[in-house]
Amino acid sequence: MNHKRIAHQILARLPTHVNNVSNRYINSLIKQHTRKEKDFNEIKRIINQNRKKEFNYDKNSTRQYNQYL
Repeated sequence: MNHKRIAHQILARLPTHVNNVSNRYINSLIKQHTRKEKDFNEIKRIINQNRKKEFNYDKNSTRQYNQYL
């Protein structure tokens, strides 16, 4: 099972930004793609990693933008 591909498919089909979606909704989407607990945890880890990456990117972008004001 390609966990990274499944995680990116889930993220691509979200109706809004990943940080605006609840954990419960993401869990239900992951459960549609996997049955094993190990696979579930790996996909969840990739999605949470992506959430943190996007959050940090947005934060740094704002900080960089404010330096030029």
